[in-house]
Amino acid sequence: KTCQVFDLRYRKLASQLGDKYDAKTGTEITQKGRVRFAEMRFDDPNNEEMCKLLNATLLPYVFIYKGSKGKQREFQCGP
Repeated sequence: KTCQVFDLRYRKLASQLGDKYDAKTGTEITQKGRVRFAEMRFDDPNNEEMCKLLNATLLPYVFIYKGSKGKQREFQCGP
């Protein structure tokens, strides 16, 4: 349930502050947002090793980076 609530909030923030994409391709950025959002699914076997390397074992987990300054914060989102 925590993941579902987080997902709704995450998608709302991404739509408000994130990049805007071409409706046809869904991949081409048409307008840069104030924030760049990315996500990775832990249950995808291709991502399992990366999640472990990042120590993101409690989900949902958030990393915040700021340009060339790199990672600023990381935390697990609770209920």
